[in-house]
Amino acid sequence: MALLLCRQTASRPFYLSKLNINIWSEQELCYCIYNNPLLCMQSLPDEGLFSWINEELKMKKLSDRLMMMTRAGEGADAMLSEIIQECNYLDTQEKAAFIKKLSEFKDLSGYDMSYMEGRALFDSGNYNAAFECFSDAVRQLEADYRRSSKNDDAKLKDHNEIKADLYCDMAAVKMQMFDEKSAERLLELSKETFYNDRAVRMRYLIDKKGDLPEEELNKLDELVMKAKENARETKAYRDVEAIFELDTDSMLKEAGKIAAAWKKSFRKM
Repeated sequence: MALLLCRQTASRPFYLSKLNINIWSEQELCYCIYNNPLLCMQSLPDEGLFSWINEELKMKKLSDRLMMMTRAGEGADAMLSEIIQECNYLDTQEKAAFIKKLSEFKDLSGYDMSYMEGRALFDSGNYNAAFECFSDAVRQLEADYRRSSKNDDAKLKDHNEIKADLYCDMAAVKMQMFDEKSAERLLELSKETFYNDRAVRMRYLIDKKGDLPEEELNKLDELVMKAKENARETKAYRDVEAIFELDTDSMLKEAGKIAAAWKKSFRKM
């Protein structure tokens, strides 16, 4: 995937793997930082980016400053702020508000950082990386609980409730990856950790099993029906439907193209 906000100013793009996107200009770089601050804090500031800024964008002064900041041990938020300041993508007020937002990320706990990064990766369709972040959030949550000096029954209840919800998030990732068996195991683990309706509802969407009131089951069935109706209106559905109107040889050829595209998309998860 490539992003084009202005004319191409680089002879080769910078590839941002977590977003699966090619960046061609300083405006596009700032666009990605502005719209995905947490993901960029976790992956962008490195020597590969600094070299690209120097060699492709011809912004040697910025590249040198970023290298000096790295040697001085400054954080990713400071380096991304430096890039934002240098670019004309945002106005003065937007820059100030965004830089303040970046600085606030530094105060997040390890659990919060992992969880928020997982949500951002999930929303961008990078499911493997999202699952790893949610798994790390579980580990961080456990570590924080063990380090706490005030672990009473109320604290344990809160801890288990959060962890059970995390298992549901992990199950949602697996469902997006068509791995229903793993999703089922995670949902069972969620219910064992702290019984919650979310896990039960998600399990019902997989196999129509669940101890829920009839009214709730009817609502879920209605949601499924609407999702199927909406799916039939998508271009992907119409493309597949159109294949079956072709002769056998053409049908197999076109089906192969679609399957190859699906496999390529799945590998990027």
